[in-house]
Formats: sequence, structure tokens, C-alpha cells
Amino acid sequence: MILSALFVHCVISAQMMQIPLDESDKKGTVEIQLINELGESMSGRLEVRPAESNAAVAEVTVAKGSRAEVNVPFGVYTFISTVTGYPRATGEIQVAESRVFLPVFFVLHLTDEPGQMVEGSVPVHLSEQGCDRVLLTPVRPKGTPVTGIVSPSRKFFLRVNEGGLFVSVLLSKDGVCLTSLVRVAGRRTVLLFD
Repeated sequence: MILSALFVHCVISAQMMQIPLDESDKKGTVEIQLINELGESMSGRLEVRPAESNAAVAEVTVAKGSRAEVNVPFGVYTFISTVTGYPRATGEIQVAESRVFLPVFFVLHLTDEPGQMVEGSVPVHLSEQGCDRVLLTPVRPKGTPVTGIVSPSRKFFLRVNEGGLFVSVLLSKDGVCLTSLVRVAGRRTVLLFD
């Protein structure tokens, strides 16, 4: 009688506690795309390591214009990605689902590239409305428009060949979200949509 009472108490206690399920045998597919500051897909290499280890679990080559996949057990991983001409990108990703998308954004050092960099961010309310592309069109007639995408962290980076006055347009798939004028001068210009 005492033994059964203890058993019931243990079962009730176990129901109140959150005991994690053993998911060590489950795997997820990480889909990887390497993207530059202009929103263009690039080729490069990506290495995936468990967060608590320096040993690589997987290495994959990503072709320009495509995505690569790597299958890993559920867990937290560090990724290190290299693209020729760009600083190395590192970060962390948690794999707890059967499929995870990992866009890796690369930004050039401003001193290494010709032209002028325009960088900025999009407010949360505009990002939530799907405003995810930026278009800069020079006011002068012979200028070349430049486009880029807004990253998941709501930031964007564009490179223009020459400074001057530009019409900046924030776009969504449904059309124009916001427009403004911006003067690009010096090596770096910050554009804030608000």
C-alpha cells in the first residue's frame, strides 16, 4: 500500500514537471542562401559546428543563384561562411524543426569598394506591412537606379557609383510604401525611413 502511494505521487509529480522529450534522433534540414548587400545571391562555403564544439558537422558549397542544404541533428549550431572578397560571416542557428531557412547576409567593408554606400533600416511597422525592397533613382537624367532587399533584421545596404540627389522608394509586393529624397555624399550615407 505504501509502495503504490509513492508510485502515484511520482506520476503526479512527473505530470507537473516539464520533462523534455528525447529528440536526439531527430534531424532537420538547414536551407542556406548567401546574399550580398544588394540582395544578390552569391557563391561561397558554409561550415556548421555544434555550438559547444569546434569540430565541423557539415561543410557545404553554395552556388550562385541557388540554395544549398545540410542535414543535422536537432540542436544549436554555429555557422561560419566565406565568400571571396567579403569579410567572413558567423552566427548561430537553432535547428528544432524539420526544415529551417538560413539567409546569410554579407556586407563589404566600405573602404574596400569603389562607389558610395547607402545603408539604413526600416521601421517595424513598415516591415510588418511587407515593405522589403529599396529603390534609389538618381534625380539626374543619366544616372542608374539601384535596388536592394531589406534583411530580416530590417537593414539594407546599397552601393551607388556617384553621389548626388536620389529619390528613395521603399517597396512591398503590393506597391510603394514610402518615398523620400536623399543626398548621397561621402563614402557612407545613412537613410532612415520613418
